[in-house]
Parts: sequence; structure tokens; C-alpha cells
Amino acid sequence: MTEQLAAFNIAHDSIQEIADMITGMSFLHREPLKKRPLSLEGKVIQDADMLDAIGAAGIGLMNTKTGAGLAEEQHQFLLQFAARIPKEAGMAKS
Repeated sequence: MTEQLAAFNIAHDSIQEIADMITGMSFLHREPLKKRPLSLEGKVIQDADMLDAIGAAGIGLMNTKTGAGLAEEQHQFLLQFAARIPKEAGMAKS
């Protein structure tokens, strides 16, 4: 990825910042990311990733009071599900 960005004559520092944003903004890894400050661009990417994860129906539901409660339930379910994947895949740390 960095090679493609370098082809556009983007400064090395900017390339690293872009690469960090792309590789570090994940819906599944939100909790660790909350501990580090994000640039405005990083916040935009993180929000876009979340919207992509919940889908169009979830976005529509979030506009209602009932929908907001359902969205929070879905969010908690997804976090729990993501936390179980390594264990169920046999990758949990002993």
C-alpha cells in the first residue's frame, strides 16, 4: 500500500499516517483504539467503518428511539461475538 501512495509523490510522513489509519480503524478493534487519540481524518474513517459494519438497516434504525436501543444491543452482540472468535478458532492465549 505504501508503494502505491508513494507513486503519487505523497510525503513519507503522510504515507505512514494514511497507512496507520487504514490498518488501525476497525470496528472489531474499537475498544483498544479508543485509548489513543485520533486525528479528524482517523475519526471519519472509524465512523465510516462502523457505519459499514452495522449496514443500511442499522443506520435507519438509529434514527428512532427504539432503533437506538436495538442498535446498542446489536453493537454489544457484535463486540461479544468478535471477542469469541479467537477462542472458537483455537487462537486464544493460554
